[in-house]
Amino acid sequence: MAPIDSARLPFPIYRHSSIGIALMDTLDQPWFRRIMTPEMAVRVMMNFDVVMTRVLAEMARASLNITGRLSAYRFLDNVWCFQLEDVRLTLDAREGAVKPVRAERMLVIAHNADPRGEE
Repeated sequence: MAPIDSARLPFPIYRHSSIGIALMDTLDQPWFRRIMTPEMAVRVMMNFDVVMTRVLAEMARASLNITGRLSAYRFLDNVWCFQLEDVRLTLDAREGAVKPVRAERMLVIAHNADPRGEE
């Protein structure tokens, strides 16, 4: 197998989605571990990270507008955390705008996809 360039890998945020959890559960099944080595399973998860990032970037068909009052923010280890109050979320899809949703409080966590900050 070719070496993995870990500096170019996207952040594994989609592993905690329902499809990412299902993939991890499948790779962890005893019957599956007899077929695949742990190194192969790690490679599958890294490929999952790359593909999910690419597919969602290419297929996104809507945008979400978030407005609110910023009550606190911080930046640590390449991760931004924003605490918002009196939040209004508006989904702008190609089919037309969807009725806004309001929330009293919201926490937004954003991670730079490129850990070197080149994107």
